[in-house]
Amino acid sequence: PAIRTVDATVERPLEIICQKAMDKDRGRRYQTARELAEDLERYLKGQPILAQPPAFATILWRALRRNRTLQASLITAVSIVVAFALYILLRPGRLHLLVDPEGTFLFVDEEETFSESIRVRRGTHRIRAVKPGYREWSADVTVEAGQEVTLPIRLEPCMGTLRIRGVPASASLRIEALDEPCQVIEHQGPMEGQVLRAAPYGLTAWSPGSRFVTVTLEVRDAETTEFALDLPPALQWKYPTAGKIDRMAAVG
Repeated sequence: PAIRTVDATVERPLEIICQKAMDKDRGRRYQTARELAEDLERYLKGQPILAQPPAFATILWRALRRNRTLQASLITAVSIVVAFALYILLRPGRLHLLVDPEGTFLFVDEEETFSESIRVRRGTHRIRAVKPGYREWSADVTVEAGQEVTLPIRLEPCMGTLRIRGVPASASLRIEALDEPCQVIEHQGPMEGQVLRAAPYGLTAWSPGSRFVTVTLEVRDAETTEFALDLPPALQWKYPTAGKIDRMAAVG
């Protein structure tokens, strides 16, 4: 036990000198009797002594060596603190993906996901959204431990421009998307620059005195598709009526 716990009248410097002189570790003791005598002389003269009290770590280590219950308690406490710190640093975050349009395929770090609310580890993740007929969307998102990130994703449709020339002003044009039959555009005369969704289309054109023409064309993303259309004249045929010949136009 410490000397002052036995005799409180002992001054602190003298207690430190005694502790150093009787330290169990030989390396911490006075190495010679002369060193001890010089420190005692300093104490008697009221001068600062060279001996230093044991560090807190040394006191704690000695207490742990003597008390196994304290050892177990300290190990448990340290384990709990370390586990809690690791949980705080490494706990997963969550990504909330707000996707437009519906039916978009989502990939997180190149792995397809079917949920718009995803638990992810701490760090930077690559998000990619794909849907046919739309431009691919991608972004890098950093999620901290335990953080919830809301990410709006809006895909832009693939769009192109269609120009149709070579038809008279009286010509009627009907353009219908082949992948979505409900999408129909009707136009009169040459088409100078119609912005359309990138897709295959069926084009039907006709005008007075000409035949119906039906062709298939494709509008590509971020490109201008030019199409020259020639409407052939209608077939002419004759038939007798009341002794004279009439000429009529047949639509074909």
